[in-house]
Amino acid sequence: LLPPFPFSGTLEKRSEFMGVWQPRHVELEVGILRYFKDGCAEPRGIFRAGDVFEIYASPPTTVMLRARESGGDARTYELRAASYEGMDMWVALLRKAFNMNEEAGAIAHSDYHICERRMSTASSGSSGAVSSFASQAFGRTAAVVASTVSGIAKAVGKDVWLDETVEQAKAGIADARHSFARGMEQQLEDALTRCDDGKTDMLLDKALDYGMTGDWQPAVVRRAARRAAGRTLRDATESADPQRLKGALVAARRLQAVDVPEFETAVAKYKEVRRFPEGWDVKKMIMHRQAGTKRLLHKVDLSANHTVKALVQLMFDRTMRRVETRDRAGGVPLALEVVQVCEVQNEAQWEDYLIRRENIKQDIDTSMVDTRTGRALPSDFRFAGAETEKPLSEAQALAASEDLRVKIPASAKSHGQILAPNPFSETKLLLFAPAEHDYSSDCVFAMRDLIANELPGPALETLANEAWLFHGTKPVAAESIASNNFRLDLAGSSAGALYGRGIYLAENCTKADEYCRPDPRTGLLTMLLCRTTLGKLFYSAEVKPDTRICEQACLTGDCHSVLGDRKACRGTFREFCVFDEDQVYPNYLVNYRRVMPGVG
Repeated sequence: LLPPFPFSGTLEKRSEFMGVWQPRHVELEVGILRYFKDGCAEPRGIFRAGDVFEIYASPPTTVMLRARESGGDARTYELRAASYEGMDMWVALLRKAFNMNEEAGAIAHSDYHICERRMSTASSGSSGAVSSFASQAFGRTAAVVASTVSGIAKAVGKDVWLDETVEQAKAGIADARHSFARGMEQQLEDALTRCDDGKTDMLLDKALDYGMTGDWQPAVVRRAARRAAGRTLRDATESADPQRLKGALVAARRLQAVDVPEFETAVAKYKEVRRFPEGWDVKKMIMHRQAGTKRLLHKVDLSANHTVKALVQLMFDRTMRRVETRDRAGGVPLALEVVQVCEVQNEAQWEDYLIRRENIKQDIDTSMVDTRTGRALPSDFRFAGAETEKPLSEAQALAASEDLRVKIPASAKSHGQILAPNPFSETKLLLFAPAEHDYSSDCVFAMRDLIANELPGPALETLANEAWLFHGTKPVAAESIASNNFRLDLAGSSAGALYGRGIYLAENCTKADEYCRPDPRTGLLTMLLCRTTLGKLFYSAEVKPDTRICEQACLTGDCHSVLGDRKACRGTFREFCVFDEDQVYPNYLVNYRRVMPGVG
């Protein structure tokens, strides 16, 4: 029996751009299907009657949907269920919802069932020996423990020391463990000799399940682990399938076999297919992965990289505007001094960000108009022109000037601040002394060795209207965002939602600083420096904008973000608001301190 309409549940949708599976909340009723990203109120896609042409199953768990979305071209959408039965149920529900003939697109599952039965039979046959052996080995342990308990009871009754009985229990357990290990070694050696990969893998899983790791891992188990890891990594690399690659890399870590040659090759291939930025350390992401989670996350402290730190400081200095708004508590600081920069390498957030950026690029490309000289953006398209662009251009000019030199006095300290003249303006440059010098005497450095010419990672996508923007919040919230993403359900909880319930970002560090709070332990504040895909901007220079109009322009209209020009109407700051957390990637955590007037 099928559940009644309306029906909702979770399916994984495969991205054509990245080839990854993303969980989607699906709502289905007669003649309409909507799918959402978790936490989003507006659907990512809608299919209505007439949009769906074919529905069929692709075992073991994938639902294939041939349809067109928003009047576009027809294509095939892959939706993965949690089980074979779930796939069958969703196929039947979809056909019923769109009044399709059940024979349309149907496939015979008999071959799959036969294969499934064969796999089950083979698995049960090879696992019987280990199950029997394990039950015998640990059965002996249970018998020893039972005997020990009886001995303890007698001993207590006679009021004597229990040391001897406890030692007997320990010896019995140790004997059982050694018996199990010997039996496992014999079976693994036999499987390796006969090149029986299936049995080797199964025995290896059993060995790890029973704790044969670390110092208690026999040589034959280590040999089997390396062989299994190498084979799995090699096959995954050849397939170039991101899911298989990730599984093989995680399995290699579990098998304590990350030193096999195939591991580095698989890491490089995984980095390629996932389109990770060049500097990301995938090996450390794998090694730092927490048990029980699918997330790969690594936060890299770049504070020792004095050139990147100097560039971030330049972005702070050049976007600093001493303007006070009603959101600021306390006076406006004279400056913000960067103390620590941490790069966020978050696999899941980066994938979601790239996919959303590509979708927005496609939206913009579709809206381009044909002219006699080629294709052009529509007349109402506005580039962000964020103020963060200026310091980045300045840094490129500084790093490109081969003749610029900076003298660092002997009194300087490693990582200490240096004020240097700026050849392009009257302002000073705040740089940081490299760590590899002892500064026993004056040192002279080329300017390009003191400041980076760009932030690590790929260049910004101009067509997607991508920009570097600041987001201010509490230190604990910044850490949570970097690990788990923004939460739209908390939008506006800090300082209202003038342009709607979205994620607010600023081109000026002073504006973002208004919402930052010091860490009670260190006194430092934390700001996020974010890659942001703005797409087509909805521009508002109204003093009291209509929140509903701003939201609908992005949620149901053809815009992707709001540019609230408070600089034009109030003389304060421009603010940017997006209504999809996938349009913002929290690339850097920046810890800093405020320099207040009359202090220090």
